[in-house]
Amino acid sequence: MKVVLKNCNVIPINQIEPLENMDIHILGSIITNITKTGILPYDEAYVIDCTQRFVMPGLIDAHYHLYHGDEKTLSLNVACGITSLRNMWGNQQVSIDVPEIDSYKMKKDIESKKLLGPTLINTSRICDGEYPVISTNRPLGSLGSLEQFMKEAIAEGADQIKVYEMLDKDLFDLLVELANERELKIVGHIPQMVNKKMFMNKTFSLEHTSSLELKDIDYLASTNILWVPTLIVENAIIELADGKERNLIVEEYLKYVPQATKNLWSDISAKLNGISATSENPMNVHVDKCRGNMEKVKHYYELGKEVATGTDYANPYCYPGFGIHMELKLIEACGATKYQALKAATINAAKVLELEDRKGTIEIGKDADLIILTRNPLENLEHTLTIETVILMGAVYNRNRLDEILLKCIES
Repeated sequence: MKVVLKNCNVIPINQIEPLENMDIHILGSIITNITKTGILPYDEAYVIDCTQRFVMPGLIDAHYHLYHGDEKTLSLNVACGITSLRNMWGNQQVSIDVPEIDSYKMKKDIESKKLLGPTLINTSRICDGEYPVISTNRPLGSLGSLEQFMKEAIAEGADQIKVYEMLDKDLFDLLVELANERELKIVGHIPQMVNKKMFMNKTFSLEHTSSLELKDIDYLASTNILWVPTLIVENAIIELADGKERNLIVEEYLKYVPQATKNLWSDISAKLNGISATSENPMNVHVDKCRGNMEKVKHYYELGKEVATGTDYANPYCYPGFGIHMELKLIEACGATKYQALKAATINAAKVLELEDRKGTIEIGKDADLIILTRNPLENLEHTLTIETVILMGAVYNRNRLDEILLKCIES
């Protein structure tokens, strides 16, 4: 199918200034031309008049957990302008009581258009130490268990390998070697027994801010590691611990959250709610590590570096789809310009997914993952919510179609 976006204001992301009065030509799933309006004929193309509209790359959630029973959040993400996401635990679920998903099949079903959802990148299941933090994490206590884990990850189609808190240094080093041999990137948390600087130099992306102190940010900025701070989840943890859950409830977004996920949120929230008032609660250690998260990201930007967006859904009040729009505002609050915040949700996040050659900017030859907005997000980041049309791999979803998707998410 040939599509032309006629007379756009283009926010290409690979430059700061928008391009005015432009046509974007799409053939199939690829952007084939970007010209001044009317330069190329429209032939028999499906033409979308974008006069006084703003076109930017689709948004990316680089830290997401696919949760059993809420597959429709994939279509919800599309309706919210999210065209790519990274699932951070493969087929794993939060407990053995929750049936596992087949994230690799979901990825293939999206690619074959059997399932509506963003382009999906899957990490492995979470590899942890012999006594894992989460019961369903893969416990690694020997070379044999490590080799078995890698076989499983490859068999399940993992695009990256995720590490966690309790993995010991020797097995971490071996894991890095095995992953490098298979050209798989290491991502995740800094294990407690691994030197922070070593982790930053040997891995591809760091998740969250909680493993860092403010004094670590200078060294982090000197490395090539990519950082996904997930401010939205850490702020939610702090608010819950301080007994301020009411601040997190956004009724307009909550109605789209599947019941299974709401149940999970209730369970986690009950464990965190108000614990700051009881210093003896061991969970306060993690809460305290989350405090100061905004200052850490602010300093990172002061050093000339930039982050990528991720929400850490399905954790409490990390709203699927809408959470990335909330994360943009938090990144701006850390001192990023509006343009830098948009980069965090586009090209920076595309790099985290190892898809920067295909996604994250509007350029000839890249995937046609685009959102058409009625208002300029460079003036106000909340304008990323003024979505009129989403184009996902060349497929056009107008406002009526997006509203139908949202309605189905409520009904489910």
